[in-house]
Amino acid sequence: MIMPMMLFGGLFANNESIPIWLRWFQYVSPIKYCAEALLWNEFRNDEFELRDGLMEHLGYKLSYVRCIGIYIALIIGFRAVAFIMFKSLVKKFQ
Repeated sequence: MIMPMMLFGGLFANNESIPIWLRWFQYVSPIKYCAEALLWNEFRNDEFELRDGLMEHLGYKLSYVRCIGIYIALIIGFRAVAFIMFKSLVKKFQ
């Protein structure tokens, strides 16, 4: 599960070069939003204006606050799904 998230998170390949039928996976990858937020944080005081070119090359288009918000929402969503699955598994074995 971790390897596809890393592959489609934009760390190894540009998000625009992913085949169209696999692009949906990048939107559920928390690594994508974490990497984009880290890029915003790293180049916050960008005196050489490298951030815009790098973000365009990697296919990142969101703001820092939006990345953090989506990242937190994904964490809560994944935990909610895990909790529901765990509850159904407990009911199955009782």
